[in-house]
Amino acid sequence: MPRNARATEDVTPRKHAVQARSRATVQVLLEAAAQVFEREGYDGTTTDAIAERAGVSIGSLYQYFANKDAIVLALCYCHAVEGLQLSAPLVSKLAQDPPPAVAEVIREVVRIAVASHSERPRLHRLLFEEMPLTRELQQTFAHEEAEIGSWLANYLRRAPGAAVANPELAAHLVQQTLFLAVHRFATNPPAGFTEQDCEHEIANMLVAYLTASVE
Repeated sequence: MPRNARATEDVTPRKHAVQARSRATVQVLLEAAAQVFEREGYDGTTTDAIAERAGVSIGSLYQYFANKDAIVLALCYCHAVEGLQLSAPLVSKLAQDPPPAVAEVIREVVRIAVASHSERPRLHRLLFEEMPLTRELQQTFAHEEAEIGSWLANYLRRAPGAAVANPELAAHLVQQTLFLAVHRFATNPPAGFTEQDCEHEIANMLVAYLTASVE
C-alpha cells in the first residue's frame, strides 16, 4: 500500500466534467500527469509541468484540480475503476451455478492482477509506494478491496474443492498475498523470470493454500 498516511488537503475535483469537451480535457490532463509522474516521480512533478505537457494553461488545470494530490487521487480512482472493469467477467463466472473450480478461478484472478500491475509499472510504483496517503485514497483502496474480497469470500463458500474454514479471512489473505507478490514482481522484476513465470507460481501457491486439507 502507499507509504505514508497524512491529513487530507484539498483533493476534491473543483469542477465536474459533465460536458464531452470537459471530459476530454480531464482525460488529457490525467494522461499528461501520468507521463510526468512516470518521468519525474511524485516529488519532482509540478502542476506547471503537467499543464505544459497537456498543452493547456495552468488556469485550465486549476479549474478541475486544486493541486497535484487531487490529480493523483483521480489517477487512483481510474486505476480502481480499471481493476473492477478487468474483473467484471470473472465476477460473472464466480456467480455461476455450479461454481467453477478453484484452480480455474485463481489462475484468472492472478492473470488479471499481473495484467493490471504490469501496464505502467513506473506509475504503479509511484501510486502505491511514493505518494502520500490521504483519507480519500485510503477509502478508495478500502472500497475496492472490500468489494473484491466479498466476491472471493462468497465464491469460496460454494467452490468445489475449497478447503478453508473461514472464507472471509481466506479471501483477505489471498488479496494481500497477491498484491504483495504481484506488485513486487511488476515493479522490481527479478532477472531471468517472465510474467508467465510469475503467474504460474503465484497461482500454484494460492491454489495449494485454498485446496489443501490442513489443521
